Amino acid sequence: AEHIRFIFAYAGVEYEDERIPREKWPEVKKRMPFGMLPVLEIDGKAVAQSNAVARYLARQYGLAGRSEWEALQCDVLVDTLGDLKQVLAQFRMEQDPIKK
Repeated sequence: AEHIRFIFAYAGVEYEDERIPREKWPEVKKRMPFGMLPVLEIDGKAVAQSNAVARYLARQYGLAGRSEWEALQCDVLVDTLGDLKQVLAQFRMEQDPIKK
């Protein structure tokens, strides 16, 4: 959710950053869309999927490009960073030091 916090900070938007304690998560999870966090509440509706939320906020605050081409470039960067995050997660989880 850090990229969502960055968008709010950049746009100067105040928001409530509610953190769920680990011991409360099993009960809270039942009420979350797709059983996942982060969730952004918009007009009383909970919305999940961090990149979808970030793209929505980027459009709301003028950070998603000034044209369709620039918006495409933003999407390419977001998706590329997502791919990199997956590779880094696999690296961190690898137990075999030779493969790592």
